[in-house]
Amino acid sequence: MKQRPISVYNAANLFTLLRVLMVPVFILLLAYRHVGPAFGVFVLASVTDWLDGALARRLDTRTQLGAFLDPMADKLLVLAAYGMLTLAGPLPLWMPVLAFTRDLLVVSGYLVLSLARGPVTVKPTWWGKASVFAQMAALSALLLGLWLKPSAGSLRDLTWALGAALLFSFLSGLDYVVRGILKFEEGDAVGRPR
Repeated sequence: MKQRPISVYNAANLFTLLRVLMVPVFILLLAYRHVGPAFGVFVLASVTDWLDGALARRLDTRTQLGAFLDPMADKLLVLAAYGMLTLAGPLPLWMPVLAFTRDLLVVSGYLVLSLARGPVTVKPTWWGKASVFAQMAALSALLLGLWLKPSAGSLRDLTWALGAALLFSFLSGLDYVVRGILKFEEGDAVGRPR
């Protein structure tokens, strides 16, 4: 029996698209210093990251579009948070620079590999999933701290926690680089950039 193709118009992809649409809302809320609502939007967007993956697996509706959009939505959300929190003051400039550099390195490597080898089969890795979760959790905690206006020491501690999550993310980026080099040499599947 022939299996029916999976529509790109499924719940998992709609939650991913919703996350993309929440990014400009989050940016505007922080730009106008509505930290509480911005925190709420960021947490809701972070939950959609878990929800879209859970739905895609449970309903067996994984698509190439979802595999592309999901990590891009994560990058948009996380990089927007780094940028806006740097402009708001609590984050040092090296954090968004490191986050952007890491993602630029991974995405560039992926594009080079695709151009050299053709379409690449991608799969999520533990490193990628864990680094996204760690960054979203640390960014949520920092936003909550800003909203509740804790002491300067508390914000400094939250910033250090985010720095640790960012360094973990950079290590996951190195993992993707190694996988990309192996893929280039061997032709095996590489983890999805997250």
